[in-house]
Amino acid sequence: MVLTFLVCLVVLVVGVLVFALAAQIAGVHRHSCLDLLLGQLHPLVKHFEELL
Repeated sequence: MVLTFLVCLVVLVVGVLVFALAAQIAGVHRHSCLDLLLGQLHPLVKHFEELL
């Protein structure tokens, strides 16, 4: 019973660490993608303003 609890605790801790690491990596990627999307959005907005 105690061994099962310890195994579950270790799996939980490792899962949290992996999730935190993945969030850091995704955070870096997400910001660069956001910059790319904003860079692509600017010409569309400018073109739309010219149409008005």
